[in-house]
Amino acid sequence: MKKIFLVVLTLLLCSTFILSAQSRQIDYYSVGYNDACNNKKFDSKYSIEKLADSLKKISDEDEKIQFIENAQAYNLGFTAGICDKQKIDYTDVYGLIYDYIKNYVSTPYSPMVSAEEYQGKSDVYSWYKSLGVIQVMTSDGATVRANVYLGYKKDDKATSTEITQRSVELKDFLRRYLRGKTKAELSNPNNQEKLKMEIRNGINDKVLSSSKVRDIQFEQLDVIEP
Repeated sequence: MKKIFLVVLTLLLCSTFILSAQSRQIDYYSVGYNDACNNKKFDSKYSIEKLADSLKKISDEDEKIQFIENAQAYNLGFTAGICDKQKIDYTDVYGLIYDYIKNYVSTPYSPMVSAEEYQGKSDVYSWYKSLGVIQVMTSDGATVRANVYLGYKKDDKATSTEITQRSVELKDFLRRYLRGKTKAELSNPNNQEKLKMEIRNGINDKVLSSSKVRDIQFEQLDVIEP
């Protein structure tokens, strides 16, 4: 009986660990996009109107930032899904939504939370710029050269150290990511914010273990026709 109990307990612990790992790798842009395409109701907890109320319930600062990033990605994905379904050219719509959300994220606890409730300021990042130029072939045969800068909390030595220690893995991730894209996806300037989000989320979920990248910038992103 004890052996059966131990086996069951072990299986439960393993399944909990797997689910936890999977939850870290959720692509909220894709979730939002699929919700829109499948006629699902917009997840209200990610709405701009309710974002501040949701943040009040989260005490950990990193969790607040992660929630905002998830909401940003979900909103963008849902918007893109609606536009695709209705055959709308969402270049302008996408930019408008992104600017609106990004402006909100730059002061994430206002205007719906007063200064007395939160005294935070817009983040200023430190940047890791030493990955160098990565050159690979896209999935449809074009050549892409990319130099990616990684933004993290100002003077966060722990994150700086982990990024440095994992530079080989980071380069490998970027190579695999870029190989999986088409020349159209990489060369469209209106697609860059989506690319940055995917890279940031992929690095946080699949490469870094105890740190988080906050922002991505392309020092270079050149696509050369085959």
